[in-house]
Amino acid sequence: MNEAVVRRTQESLGRVIRKPPLTDRLLSKPPFRYLHDVITEVGDNAELCLKCICWCLHCESSGFTNHQG
Repeated sequence: MNEAVVRRTQESLGRVIRKPPLTDRLLSKPPFRYLHDVITEVGDNAELCLKCICWCLHCESSGFTNHQG
């Protein structure tokens, strides 16, 4: 696999997930289970972000804002 693609993947996904590790070796020729773990972790993080956004929107619409000023 192209080293630039591996680096971009490490930089972008590395901000979102910690496990499984995004090593050069695993990203160059990933086993199925590794791909499953990466996709699951990204999905879990996306779900958490959506829940936080929904909670914030609910609080804002209910008047439970914590804004100063």
